[in-house]
Amino acid sequence: MNREKNILRLSMINNAFLATIKIGSGILGKNSSLISDGIHTFSDFVTDIVALIGAKLSKKKPNKIHPFGYGQIEYVTNSFVGIIIFCLGMFLLVESFLGTPQTPEPWIFGMIFFCFLLKMGACLILSKEGKKLKSNVLIASSKESFADVASSVLVFLANILMLFSNQVQIFRYANQVGSIIIAFLVLQMAFQVLKENIIALIGENEEDEELQKEIEKELETIPLVDVKQVTLVKYGTYYQAEIKVRIDENIKIHRLLKLEKRMTKKMRKKKFRIRYVTIEVVE
Repeated sequence: MNREKNILRLSMINNAFLATIKIGSGILGKNSSLISDGIHTFSDFVTDIVALIGAKLSKKKPNKIHPFGYGQIEYVTNSFVGIIIFCLGMFLLVESFLGTPQTPEPWIFGMIFFCFLLKMGACLILSKEGKKLKSNVLIASSKESFADVASSVLVFLANILMLFSNQVQIFRYANQVGSIIIAFLVLQMAFQVLKENIIALIGENEEDEELQKEIEKELETIPLVDVKQVTLVKYGTYYQAEIKVRIDENIKIHRLLKLEKRMTKKMRKKKFRIRYVTIEVVE
């Protein structure tokens, strides 16, 4: 958890730094697409803050009102992020039509490339650590960051076209078109974030077949246990496991209780991220 928080903090600092540089450079160079890209990066900064809050709240201990913990708070905070991103996307879309065509100065390209390298490095770290820690927050943040990298590439291309605007008149609007495309990228990301997290709030099962098979294999090392079905219900960063097993109907009660205890212990191994176990004996 501390590692997840530290990575999010570093990502947050990186995004704040990049957003400041992009927006400042865009205003100084009168470059609308770079300003749009900076606002896009600022949206990543906002999502990092909300994700950090969500990650902290989702680790609260269960109580009588919430017996399965607060893991789903992560989906609520991510949905809030989706709304913020949607508002930023609409702002960018409106702003795109108000910009004035301006030929970029040479230093703008160096600034775009510098920002691209920093953001790409952050993306790779978030993606790698997210998969390693199996953190939904880091994985979601990496996807948003890759969208930001794509918008930086778009800004670079738009400004290249602007250099030839004297020869080809239509290229005068390359920056504005680039800003509009970035706005739509932001809106698409907002819809995706909202869709995924609203579905998760309603209730979602884990579809990782490899993980389910690994759990079944672990359970079947216990004598007399025949696993029929493993269902994992998502609660943010952890699961509730619902296990259906077949056991000899003639087995004694005390023996059955011991088997259930062993199964529960195996399920709560750290690598499975299972906090709550429900075992159902079927025929």
